[in-house]
Amino acid sequence: MREALVSWISVWLPQWDHRLRVLRLSAVANRMRRTYDGFNGRIQTRIHGFPAVMNGGNPYPFIVSTFPLFNRALVELALQQGRDAGRKLVVIDIGASLGNTVLLLQDQAGASIDSIHCVEGDPEFAELLEINAARFSNVVIHLAMLSREPGRIAALVRQHPGTATASGAGKVDATTADSLLLPAAPRFDLLKVDIDGSDGEALTGASRLLRRDQPTVIFEWHPALALKAGNDPRAAFAALSQAGYRRLLWFRNTGDFSHFGSVDDREIETWEKYLVAMETHADPHFDVIALPGRLEHLAFGIASFGKL
Repeated sequence: MREALVSWISVWLPQWDHRLRVLRLSAVANRMRRTYDGFNGRIQTRIHGFPAVMNGGNPYPFIVSTFPLFNRALVELALQQGRDAGRKLVVIDIGASLGNTVLLLQDQAGASIDSIHCVEGDPEFAELLEINAARFSNVVIHLAMLSREPGRIAALVRQHPGTATASGAGKVDATTADSLLLPAAPRFDLLKVDIDGSDGEALTGASRLLRRDQPTVIFEWHPALALKAGNDPRAAFAALSQAGYRRLLWFRNTGDFSHFGSVDDREIETWEKYLVAMETHADPHFDVIALPGRLEHLAFGIASFGKL
């Protein structure tokens, strides 16, 4: 009975949470959310129109309901890049979690996708990912931790039920994106990275892939989590610069477009200081798209979500 109740809440609370906020009754929604967050079992729900299983307390349904543009940049990138290429895209999803990105792309950009190679280092998320992606024949799952070089790195620690950071006291084996993925396909078109503070490490370990294929890249830039994990917050920009990337598109964590930039922009240091200072007040970060030279003409269309 309790699991059925929580399943119902996971589907309907995102919608009612918005209505309750509008009616200034968010305290009621908060009490409902605490009930939901306290459940530690698995929940049968729907994510991006597909039946899915997720762990209790995972906030993803609330996030996508509260912020309608959340992850829209990724969808628009796939749609416009697919149209420009005149063929379907081979995608890499590093930090695939329970399959949020797989379900999103299959729902909103499925005609643009040839295959998705998912990389996940958390065993529980990887198990849920396997369940949620089982209906798709074009999804390949890799259970692995990625870093800038092969070796032992900090184990994952959950920040909350929906995410984990490599900042634990224990050590686990890690490999590089180059070693794991270069043999997996003759070329890749789009690389998405979201591993909570270790995105720069993964991109550094993908140097050969970036030079070989020049894929479009979208990654989460969260300087505070990078520092927490003992990583260089600006490693991602250095890796992209060395691979020949210049043009950047910055999106706020709510999903709306913020500004254009370049990999060697001096303002990156200013943004880093600001985001670290604001960490105690919110969860400040950017989603950043990096375009290779041949695709820089897509910048305005992606930033405007296809309206220009």
